[in-house]
Amino acid sequence: MWRAFLWHRLRLRMQNMQTYALGQTPQGCNTAAPIFPSPPPSTTSAESDDCRITIKQISPTNRTSLQKATPSDIRARVNRAIKDSRCEEIAHLSVLGAKSLPSGDVAIFTANAENVQTLRDHNKHWVTCLSPEARCTSQRLG
Repeated sequence: MWRAFLWHRLRLRMQNMQTYALGQTPQGCNTAAPIFPSPPPSTTSAESDDCRITIKQISPTNRTSLQKATPSDIRARVNRAIKDSRCEEIAHLSVLGAKSLPSGDVAIFTANAENVQTLRDHNKHWVTCLSPEARCTSQRLG
């Protein structure tokens, strides 16, 4: 009995969601306002690229080791290198995210474009933590 009741409620909820998706008012409701708020608009690629630094890897051995590393491991490694750099301009900065790209390069993400520019300006202090041959690219896509 309880299972039938739950199944009936689930079916009604799914029908109401489909009705809202079509822009119609469900049965028994006076308004056409959706139950769930619409998702926030996604950021454009230009906005997300403002907070991104790509680090080129030259050594094939370092590429494979970084491709096997988890994003949190890469992020922790870069943050540790920034803190240990003894460079006053970047010591307070941190990386919010990181990922290994299919090419073997590494993308790191900061809070804003100013942090990206500061890290790029002082990249000789921290970028070699990933590999001795690594270099920070300044090219922008788009």
